Amino acid sequence: MLTVHEKNLSVSTRKALSILGVGTLAAAPVAGGVLSASSAPTGIGGRHQTTFTPGRYIVTLADPAVATYRGGVKDYAATKPGAGKQLNVRRAAARSYSQHLKTR
Repeated sequence: MLTVHEKNLSVSTRKALSILGVGTLAAAPVAGGVLSASSAPTGIGGRHQTTFTPGRYIVTLADPAVATYRGGVKDYAATKPGAGKQLNVRRAAARSYSQHLKTR
């Protein structure tokens, strides 16, 4: 396992290591490796939650997060901030969509 202290690396080096990590992960199944989800939960949001074995897990969100939601769900305005802007979680649209996600 490779441990990297990112604060000492340049931006270009961090990007290269990031790309290398994604490429390695993507190639693992092709090279004969197996990515297992045997300890995946049976429920969402703590309901029917199972215990987890320490390890690495890939988490896939069922819906876009508040920071990336571009609209498309009836009655819920887009919450993704514009280029160069920060997400304001106190905005009504962000609060509303966040509540929508909690009820799914």
